[in-house]
Amino acid sequence: MLAIGILYLVFDSRILGSSENISPFSRVVIGAQTGLVALAMATTWSSITSIQAKQGLPIGTQVVGWATFGMCVLSAIRLTTNFFNSSFAYDTLFA
Repeated sequence: MLAIGILYLVFDSRILGSSENISPFSRVVIGAQTGLVALAMATTWSSITSIQAKQGLPIGTQVVGWATFGMCVLSAIRLTTNFFNSSFAYDTLFA
């Protein structure tokens, strides 16, 4: 997935055709998601090596893992529902 994200960012004009380019906001979102994939891969590798060495799971790896998971969930919610900009969210949170 990391390679596909990077390739898409590099060759987007060839994939979509020269007349259509993705917006700068879309490039930022795709770049952020690709970065989160890379961060998740690095955290998973670090966790595996620590556990295989019978050193336990370092606290830094746990924090980064949970933070990455949280960012992925929040970005998915934000991009799919527009929850945070709706009046429903305001009524729900501050009623």
